[in-house]
Amino acid sequence: MTVRVGLVINPSAGAGNGARVAAEVRAVLSDVAETEDLTSHDALHALARAHAAARDGSIDTLVVVGGDGMAHLGLNAVAGTDVPLGLVSVGSGNDVARALGLPVGKHVDSLRIIHAALDPREPSAEPRALDAIRVSRPGPPRGRHSAVADLGLVPGGEDVRWCASSLVVGFAAQINLTANRYRWPRGGAKYVRATAAETVRFSPYGVRVDVDGETREGPATLVSVSGTPLIGGGLAVAPDADPTDGLLDVVHIDTVSRPTIATLFPRFANGSHVDLRQVHVTRARRVEIHDAPEHGRPLPVAMADGEVVGRVPLVAEVVPGAWRVCAPVTPAT
Repeated sequence: MTVRVGLVINPSAGAGNGARVAAEVRAVLSDVAETEDLTSHDALHALARAHAAARDGSIDTLVVVGGDGMAHLGLNAVAGTDVPLGLVSVGSGNDVARALGLPVGKHVDSLRIIHAALDPREPSAEPRALDAIRVSRPGPPRGRHSAVADLGLVPGGEDVRWCASSLVVGFAAQINLTANRYRWPRGGAKYVRATAAETVRFSPYGVRVDVDGETREGPATLVSVSGTPLIGGGLAVAPDADPTDGLLDVVHIDTVSRPTIATLFPRFANGSHVDLRQVHVTRARRVEIHDAPEHGRPLPVAMADGEVVGRVPLVAEVVPGAWRVCAPVTPAT
């Protein structure tokens, strides 16, 4: 039986790495599958095409080429379907791929895994079911989305956002927003520059967080709701998060001094921030986040997998087995 693959490429990912590997990716996939290139001049248009293809049964697998932005796009295309996602991770951050033990910056290895997953006779790789974070607004469902880059991502789709790695509010989200505006430096170094700039400007946010019915309220530095450990180009904000345990790891950091912030993000690199008395880690299935203006300044827009979601209030819920990814039986190193 012929396997049908949908393909979406971000040519600008990884300072042009997407464009450099595009021809080879197309050639390899075309050799093993009936491939439909869904790439478009506009990422949302490509997403809409991939989303429709996954739901109308015209593709068996979706392959995306890029970084965390493309992983986020791919998840929002296939979540809730049986269509697995293949990741060719050649971006600047690649936190989703790293967390899942997939190759980073090695498109040949990525294609080998995807090729094996497409072949039912090949035991070395198969689609792996993973949890995802479903982000929505509190209260009754609001139906179709109406604002681009504000929660709902798929044009004409539900007013929800699917997240593979972490939903982040507060200081880390502000750093992400600032880093995304930089053209220099590239890769993880832009987050270092953004951290330095935002540390100087820091003042606490007023936050109210409901974690499975228990409320924590007060001045805070950041809150992350994570299904996998990494954010910001390899920072282990939730070092024990597991995308197969049916739970979210909630990291709530109370307000800290600017000197402590200067040491906070280096601690993220090895996960030692969880030893600080201001850091609280809990596990939950549902998290609701609100501004609490009496305790500090308003939160900036929330980020999911490094992409803008919108402002609070937001609800994050874990959905076990919400998506499948092409992965080796033994994770890559």
